[in-house]
Amino acid sequence: GRGELYRRWADGTGGDELVLRRSGILEGAVSRDGRWLIFRIGGSTGIAGGRDILGLRLGVDSVPVPLVATANFDESAIALSPDGRWLAYESNESGRTEVYARPFPNTEAGKWQVSSSGGASPLWAPNGRELFFVNGSREMVAATVGAGMSLQLGERRVLFRLRDEL
Repeated sequence: GRGELYRRWADGTGGDELVLRRSGILEGAVSRDGRWLIFRIGGSTGIAGGRDILGLRLGVDSVPVPLVATANFDESAIALSPDGRWLAYESNESGRTEVYARPFPNTEAGKWQVSSSGGASPLWAPNGRELFFVNGSREMVAATVGAGMSLQLGERRVLFRLRDEL
């Protein structure tokens, strides 16, 4: 039905602020500079396709633009790098869920597959030099990210194994 996306200060002060009202919103993030709202819409449990990542320049755009949107595959788990230059997400385009990264906001300028044996739940380190994700063996992995104009993915190292009941 109706979807609404709100934001609130992390320290709990102030009230909720409506950022976007649109049906089908299931996750969202605001860029650190406050210029972009990135959100995921759609999807049904057990049905592939329909989960897409869209963006909206706050105070500028009236219509969201597709950032990573395909007809037959699902894109979700939005993770914007701390410097706002990279969008990491998960997609099932390879036949299983993997973690990918693209330049932001020009997501068509490149794509890198970060995980190789299944991947989910990407999360950037606060300094932007590592991208964490859970691999297909339920292990937390840290992928090093080098500084530069293009995404430079380095070593992927397993940090620990997640318990099966989680």
